[in-house]
Amino acid sequence: MDLKVDSFVYAYLVAPSKYEAALLKTKSDYIAGEVRAKELTITGDGTKIEPPYYTKKWEINGTSFEFGLCETSKLAQKRPAAKTTKVPR
Repeated sequence: MDLKVDSFVYAYLVAPSKYEAALLKTKSDYIAGEVRAKELTITGDGTKIEPPYYTKKWEINGTSFEFGLCETSKLAQKRPAAKTTKVPR
C-alpha cells in the first residue's frame, strides 16, 4: 500500500464463522496495535469488504480469512455494513 511507517489505518477482518471471529476478538488489541489501526472491525458473517479497502485472503490450516486495510484519510464515508464489534484505537 506504500504507507508511511507512521500511518494509521482502518482494519477489517472477516473470519469464516462467528466462532473464529470470537477467538480473534480476544486478540483485537494486539492485532490493532500490530497494524496501527485506529479502528478494527472483526466479523464472522461473510461480509464482503469493498474498496477503498486493500484486501488479502489467507488460508490458515485450510480455513480462509480475509483482511482489509484502508488509510484513515481515504475512508471518509464508505465502510462495509455488518453487525460487528469495533475496537477503537
